[in-house]
Amino acid sequence: MIEICGKPVRDTFAELLDPTTTALVVIDMQKGAVSKGGAIADSGHDMSMMPRIVDQCARAIRAARAAGVPVFHICVENLPDGRSSTPAWLRALYTVGHGRSTDLGRLSAKGDPLTEFTESCAP
Repeated sequence: MIEICGKPVRDTFAELLDPTTTALVVIDMQKGAVSKGGAIADSGHDMSMMPRIVDQCARAIRAARAAGVPVFHICVENLPDGRSSTPAWLRALYTVGHGRSTDLGRLSAKGDPLTEFTESCAP
């Protein structure tokens, strides 16, 4: 622990990753976001890196659980027809899709099986 401006600050990896004060937050590891057949892949996004990302995420989850680190899973569910999509989110989708739009009616819609977590990264 080091002191900065009179306050104790974690400094070493052991301090920063102490299982008693650390959590792993898993965001968007949903089938439609990481695999073919979802609105993101169907809109032309490059999904080639997703199998490796899913594998690495699953390894991180297993390691966190083995170390007693709490794991929190964030599931994104959108309202129909893009009603919950902010302009910034729409721009991001448009940008990473190289100018192709995403079918917002199929993007993480509540009740759609593709909105469920991918099995290897499930809660």
